Amino acid sequence: MNMHFELDSLSVQKDVKPGEELVLFDARSGCSSNAWRLLSVEADQPIQLRLEWVGLLPLGRARLTGRSVQVCLQASALKAWATNLGATSASVQAGAQTAAERVTANVFDVAMPTQGAVTPPPCAYAARLDVPPLDNPTAARIELLNAAGDVIAIGSPGQTVPLGAAAQVRSVCPLPHRVLFCLLI
Repeated sequence: MNMHFELDSLSVQKDVKPGEELVLFDARSGCSSNAWRLLSVEADQPIQLRLEWVGLLPLGRARLTGRSVQVCLQASALKAWATNLGATSASVQAGAQTAAERVTANVFDVAMPTQGAVTPPPCAYAARLDVPPLDNPTAARIELLNAAGDVIAIGSPGQTVPLGAAAQVRSVCPLPHRVLFCLLI
């Protein structure tokens, strides 16, 4: 069942089972105008957010991942789906504001099934390790390596670590996890 919401006053909360893709909302503007809208989605598990919107172009599409996603777009209609990437049920909350002005940052998200190393994108300035709940949180960390393979910095899960001269980012975690890069673009 698709539920239609008013895009100008959007507020939705849904529970999404592991691996399930669920329609979060199908919303339209009350005045059919293409306005700038800030969409915020928060979840207690990593999710993939799939968006389709109508604005100046006939149909826009995007896929974003993370626990906290913000996107600003010009739209008169917006539809969103959430896929739970975590191991337990996710509580997902979504909201939209019209003509919102807020500083946002782009991220590049790398899913890691096991621990390993990844090369930072050229436009990345920082990295963060996003892990599921662990019995022993000290078992997870992110390590920044220079070109010689030496560890030059270590960060805890959820801590944003400036990349500096890092040539590789190594994640250490006993469960599937994600490495997020903060981008300058």
